[in-house]
Amino acid sequence: MLSVISLDFGGTLACEVNEEYYAFHEILRELGYAVEVEEVREALSIAWNLWLQEKAKTGKVWSEEALKGVIRRILRQVGAPASDELVLRAAELYPHKLEFKAYPDAEPTLKKLKQKEKYKLIVISNASSQRNVEIYLENLGLKHYFDLIIVSGTIGYEKPDPKIFHAAAEMLDVKPEEMLHVGDDYEADYLGAISAGLKGVLIDRKDVHKGKQCTRIKELTELIGLLNELK
Repeated sequence: MLSVISLDFGGTLACEVNEEYYAFHEILRELGYAVEVEEVREALSIAWNLWLQEKAKTGKVWSEEALKGVIRRILRQVGAPASDELVLRAAELYPHKLEFKAYPDAEPTLKKLKQKEKYKLIVISNASSQRNVEIYLENLGLKHYFDLIIVSGTIGYEKPDPKIFHAAAEMLDVKPEEMLHVGDDYEADYLGAISAGLKGVLIDRKDVHKGKQCTRIKELTELIGLLNELK
């Protein structure tokens, strides 16, 4: 019997309001460094590409340490001192400067699911740290709906690796088949969940996955009616 509903964060519950380079521009400004937005965008692009190269070589997952590495490269690129203290301060500011807005269907759906009292609600997200995702959810007024927050950067595995889903199942003391995961990434969320033995639902807000063989919804509110079919 289904007892746990897992949701992805970005693209499922919320979307970014500002581009990431704007967030870094604000961080630099708060740290006392006046840098043009375009310079920050270029610095982020270079730092991010270097991280992707490192990831491809090492298999590392995006984490707090990886974020600090990107920050250090950005600081150097714009001519700011890349001291450990400054990097740490920038990393602390990061989740407060990267703004998200909840999709209109997010809270109404979470509220209805919580009212049913038979499902535990959790988040499984590919992100740098649990702390950052908790801050995003807290800022959106959604954190209190969730019994558990699982983040790849903290766990050490990222979707679609079955290990991140299995880690959640172990923490909740349930079998994978008792869980359902909802997300917007076909490979990471839907195929990842299915390969781990969970039920999967793809949320396709822009209707770009019509041809995919999967359980698909366009709005989170559709999940309520779908649950009866997925028992």
